[in-house]
Amino acid sequence: MSSTRRRSSSAANRAFEAEHAAALAFLDAVGHAAEPAARNRLVDAALAVAEVRQDAKALIKRTLPRAETRDTDFVFLTFILGHLPVGLVGLLLAVILCAAMSSVAGELVALGSTTTVDFYLRIRQALGRPPDTPARDLRVSQLAMFAWALLVLGFASVASLFANLIEAVNILGSLFYGTILGLFVVALFLRRITATPVLIGAVIAEALVVSLFFLSDLGFLWFNVIGCATVVGVSSVVQAIRPAPAAA
Repeated sequence: MSSTRRRSSSAANRAFEAEHAAALAFLDAVGHAAEPAARNRLVDAALAVAEVRQDAKALIKRTLPRAETRDTDFVFLTFILGHLPVGLVGLLLAVILCAAMSSVAGELVALGSTTTVDFYLRIRQALGRPPDTPARDLRVSQLAMFAWALLVLGFASVASLFANLIEAVNILGSLFYGTILGLFVVALFLRRITATPVLIGAVIAEALVVSLFFLSDLGFLWFNVIGCATVVGVSSVVQAIRPAPAAA
């Protein structure tokens, strides 16, 4: 087993050194006739490094079947733990945890309030029911916040199943970021468009983005552009063909 480990370590060192040399050669060749060949050598070296990583993970799995071999989410943590002073590491980790806690708390409060104001109160008004007391509205907002917290915990529980947590968060966010950006673009720059066309555009944009996510191989970053453009385009068209409201 020790000889296998030594061979794996030697192969890894050679692969990383070859990739480093290929990267430097590519930088020197940029803008010259040798650039395509240097790019191909760099790609080949990167593939060799990836193959060595897979072999190392397979070796770890054979030796320690329960070991965690996914390291894509630990790059930043490994850097701060290995290259920063001890006191600064603790301070930085505390800052990260505080920022995460405050961000999550603010999001949950906002979700609870939005759910109460935009759904609960409006549904009660549409049903013709009298307004509740402020204390009851507060209780409903707290219950909505608790429900959203359970949903967040559920996502966090299954997030470990993804190969790359950061990429998983960005993919999930890209399903909604484009539509939200489109709403802001219309509100700030196209103020002649009223609420109903914007709502129609947002619904169509979200349906399109979700459909592309499940039915196409398009990169998730394009969903932001597609969602925003669809909201702006559809709301503009609907506003143009929608009959003007009768004058009072």
